[in-house]
Amino acid sequence: MNGTNSANDRSTEDEHQRFARYLDELAVVRDEDEAELVTRILRDPDTTMAQSAIVRHLDRRAAQLLTDDGFTSWAHAMAEVSAERVFLPHRLHEWRAAVNHHGRAVELGGSHHGIRLVPAQGRRDPALTRRPHPARRVRKNPARPC
Repeated sequence: MNGTNSANDRSTEDEHQRFARYLDELAVVRDEDEAELVTRILRDPDTTMAQSAIVRHLDRRAAQLLTDDGFTSWAHAMAEVSAERVFLPHRLHEWRAAVNHHGRAVELGGSHHGIRLVPAQGRRDPALTRRPHPARRVRKNPARPC
């Protein structure tokens, strides 16, 4: 690449290069241009990669804006541009629920069944932590214990 962002250069980039470029662009986007950039990225033919870049961006921005008065309007704008996706509005809803429930900053914690929001102090709060219900063991023969 020669430093320009022509359509020809973008078409020769693989998904890893585009992902890295998207993260770089999202890191420096001006507030007034953010919705347009998110919309453009979500049009990428590799929908999984594009959504992954946007999820990272949403998590980063939400964490920055949680205690800011602009969080609600930002979350609303991001929900509008990502409404056609299933996971992105859900992720924004999780962030809004965390703000509405506690009115304090939270950070993300991982889970193999999805994302859980954990209070910034590092202690788990059952109201914010989404846990899968354990599967019940079904006995084939009720007369014999498992």
